[in-house]
Formats: sequence, C-alpha cells, structure tokens
Amino acid sequence: SVYAGQPVATLACSGGTSLSINLSHFDLGVSDSTSGSSTGGTAVLMPLTLHASLGSFGALFQAQASGSAIPSCILTTQDSGGNTLQFTLQSVVVSNVTAVASAATSVSQRAAYTKATLTYATVHVTNPGTGVDDGGASEGGGWDIGANKSS
Repeated sequence: SVYAGQPVATLACSGGTSLSINLSHFDLGVSDSTSGSSTGGTAVLMPLTLHASLGSFGALFQAQASGSAIPSCILTTQDSGGNTLQFTLQSVVVSNVTAVASAATSVSQRAAYTKATLTYATVHVTNPGTGVDDGGASEGGGWDIGANKSS
C-alpha cells in the first residue's frame, strides 16, 4: 500500500469557490526583479505550487475552469516549533491543475497526486513568533503585488 503521511498544510478558500484541501507539499516565495544588482527592485511573488491528493483534482479543476478569482485563501501550516503559521492570499486564481501518477518500481512506490499552481494579488503572513528559530517576530508581513508595497 502507498504511505499516506500527515498533511504538511491545509488550504481553505472561500467566496465564490470554496475549497478545503490537505496538502502534502507546497512551495511559496518571493524574489527580487533586479537579479545581481546591489539595489532593491520590485518584489516578485512566486505562485503557490501545491501537491494534494488525487481526489482534490475535481475541485481544483472546477476552480480553474471557472476563470474567476477566489477572493481569499488561507494556507495553514506549522513552523519548526509547532506553532501555527498562516499565509492569507487574496484574489487567488488557479492557473494550472495536473493529475500526476506513476507506477511503482523496484526503488519507488506508486504515486498519484494533484499538482496545482495558484497566483494571487496579495499575501499576508501571520506567525506567533514564540521561538528562538523564528527570530521572535510576532507578525510576518504582507505584500500587495499591484501596488508593489508592503500591506
């Protein structure tokens, strides 16, 4: 049988399209538009890439096919100290959904999951900041892509 570990995060979206999905993987970040420059440029938010169970394909497919932005999604996970960490994304669009499956081999188990990419207009990070590992900050911060400024 295929090992089904605990989810690393949950994604809950509301307004227009409602989604509630357990995630086995996610990737979210920001980069600077002026690569190699010593002065700061425009912040470029990278899309949220996620892996979820194959059963979530239908809901993500419907959200993508609708072509409408989802007003708000909250990605909830835990930091290395076990404290809740939330990423609140606004004006979210499911831009890509793929069903992925591979057969078992002598060195790997069978895999079947949904891979999706979501873009968004703003992100706000909330972290309780109670441990040594996170620098003790009580509030992360946010970014508005359109205005290219902190939110």
